[in-house]
Amino acid sequence: MGVGCKWNDPSYHEWWKTWLSQTSGTFEDINASFSDASNGWAVGQIGTVLHTTDGGTTWTKQSSGTTNVFSSAKFVSSISGWIVGEGGTILHTTNGGESFVASEPQKLLPVHLELSQNYPNPFNAKTEIAYSLPVAGR
Repeated sequence: MGVGCKWNDPSYHEWWKTWLSQTSGTFEDINASFSDASNGWAVGQIGTVLHTTDGGTTWTKQSSGTTNVFSSAKFVSSISGWIVGEGGTILHTTNGGESFVASEPQKLLPVHLELSQNYPNPFNAKTEIAYSLPVAGR
């Protein structure tokens, strides 16, 4: 079961020690981002977005418009933030999460990259390194 947290004292230098465990009302793991002591968002599986305006005492579900798994959120103010997740999902809001706009999917990086041993050794003036990518020409 997911857990929400309350940020009790943002000025405390070890603020993470002041968080209290709470039930989030969701059944998945969530990741949280606070823009200040009051405003925070938590994201997780099945497009879950939760929002708090009271430091985590209460949470309200917001519609993300997707069922993708979210891995992280970053809010730079009480109205502006980004959420990222599987499949290159990037959502942006400028109204505190009342609505989200999807960014164009980013091209995925290669899943497999192989870098071979350098030859003859790294201390010579000339070093050759063999490499391979899963798709030729990219």
